[in-house]
Amino acid sequence: MDFFAHQDAARRDSRRLIVVMVLAVIAVMVAVNVVFHIALAAGQHYEPEMLGPIRGGIDWRLIGWVSLGTLVVIGGGGLVSWIGLRGGGRSVAESLGGREIHHATADEAGRRTLNIVEEMAIASGVPRPPVFVIDDDGINAFAAGFRPADAAIGVTRGLMALPRDEVQGVIAHEYSHILNGDMRLNMRLIAVVAGLLAVAGVGRMVLHAALRSGRVRTSSKKDGSPLPLIAIGAALWAIGMFGWFLGRWIQAAFSRRREFLADASAVQFTRNPGGIAGALKRIAGGGSGVTAARASDVAHLFFADALFSRMASLFATHPPLNERIARLEGLPVPAAIAGSSAAAVPAAAMGFAGRPETRSAARMVESAGAMSPDRLRLGAALLDQLPQPLVEASREPVTARAICVLPLLHRDAALLDRQIGAIHARDPWLASEVRRLHPVWLSVDADRARWPLVQLACPALAALSPRQRLHHLRLCEALAADDGVITLREFCVLRAVRRILGEVRPSSSRCRLAERSAEAAVVLGAIALCAGADPAVQHAAFASGWSRLLIPGGQPQRPSAAACGPAALGPALDSLCGLDAAGMRALVDACAHAIAADGQVQPREAELLRLVAGQLGVPIAAFG
Repeated sequence: MDFFAHQDAARRDSRRLIVVMVLAVIAVMVAVNVVFHIALAAGQHYEPEMLGPIRGGIDWRLIGWVSLGTLVVIGGGGLVSWIGLRGGGRSVAESLGGREIHHATADEAGRRTLNIVEEMAIASGVPRPPVFVIDDDGINAFAAGFRPADAAIGVTRGLMALPRDEVQGVIAHEYSHILNGDMRLNMRLIAVVAGLLAVAGVGRMVLHAALRSGRVRTSSKKDGSPLPLIAIGAALWAIGMFGWFLGRWIQAAFSRRREFLADASAVQFTRNPGGIAGALKRIAGGGSGVTAARASDVAHLFFADALFSRMASLFATHPPLNERIARLEGLPVPAAIAGSSAAAVPAAAMGFAGRPETRSAARMVESAGAMSPDRLRLGAALLDQLPQPLVEASREPVTARAICVLPLLHRDAALLDRQIGAIHARDPWLASEVRRLHPVWLSVDADRARWPLVQLACPALAALSPRQRLHHLRLCEALAADDGVITLREFCVLRAVRRILGEVRPSSSRCRLAERSAEAAVVLGAIALCAGADPAVQHAAFASGWSRLLIPGGQPQRPSAAACGPAALGPALDSLCGLDAAGMRALVDACAHAIAADGQVQPREAELLRLVAGQLGVPIAAFG
């Protein structure tokens, strides 16, 4: 799986969606204009001078006003839906009646599902999404959100009852939607359909008002017939329903194109086509319907068709089950990996024992957004070997705050005592929790196991109230600035915490690398400062990274330390998030070579690369 290529493909689909949406809006506007012209031309109660422009030709002024009104209705309906989705995947799951499950309160099937999601989060390097259960017997699941940081996974009660390998196959399918960049496109599709349906809502209101007006006039015996208004309302409703059907067709067309890719990616992740194929066979025999009232609005998000209606086949958001199963069973099956237990994985492979291996910059870049059976086994092994106090703390909102504070604590004893004192002044209970967990934190592999713990804590941190989020963010900022200097690593940790807490939303404006050469120089300059105190070593690191960018014009002067500080680095990273696939790949590759100016990436350097790449929206797992 090529992370950068799939992200770029999702962006191309988004551009195609915009084109199709514009055509659909134009079609609806034309239909509304036709209705208004026919209604005015046929109206008997209008003055002759008003009918003159219609009888003599096209009234462009009327077309302009009607078109503007239609555009406002469609745009307003889409905007209202988009605002309702601001909470990301969590808001979608809750709108379907989903209930978030936690290890402390989940049953055996729920804990098994959470373990599968945690293993995949560690294996892929993305934050662990919250998991919601929908109380339906149908076998189904979905992934929703705008980006991995606000993603959520929903599963039905029927899915959780399946064997582990089948649940894993379905969850891997949903994770592929997260890694392939499908989620944002799918969320846009929800707003598109809502906007087109808004015209029907206006028609329904006009029709209701006309019927009520007719009853009033009849009872009072006043002159004037409501029939023209009734006709307009009925026509608007019909046009709106046409727009809704058009939107459903758009949903189905875009969704079906991505489902085959997600199935194939799931097999690549698990090396077990029988898992996901088995789940599809059970669906063929038992169904995948979801009874939630809003299921029709988000049907394209699900693993399989979520609608019971026979009409759903006309706008099927998924390919036929038989075709999906046939493709899965026709895939070549690589040699299976025997066993899946943590004991089968050498401890040195995860840095728990032995001398940590060095890795090449190219290998780190190739591992971006990638998952494989080996990674899944390593993720499961890492989850099993992490100290239970830290894992349990990462799963609860109150104690998860300590998990994201621990990476900001200093090694120096005096500075550490001062930091814990600052925590105690704000929150004595949190200070005691940090003291309890800090020795356990120090026992964990610093370069490969600590950051996954923070990623596991993401759902718990996201569940904090707005006031708690702000209070905790200010505490983290104070701890990072305690010694008067914010290092690149501390800056990345802070930015990651801000993103988890919903405080950072990078720009999505698209650009090419040549257009962002100044921002790329700022990022490489900040990385070069971490290479050592010797200016010659810093220059060599910057030059090694810049040589990978292939930007015309030669190497610029390395930015000064002040020009690479947090005030400049944050906006630079935000603007670089919009790079196309080739530009993002080149930039991450340049960062890797700047970190590994000696040709190899040491474990500590790999952690820094993961943090920097994470700010660009590129997940790199803790092991390659």
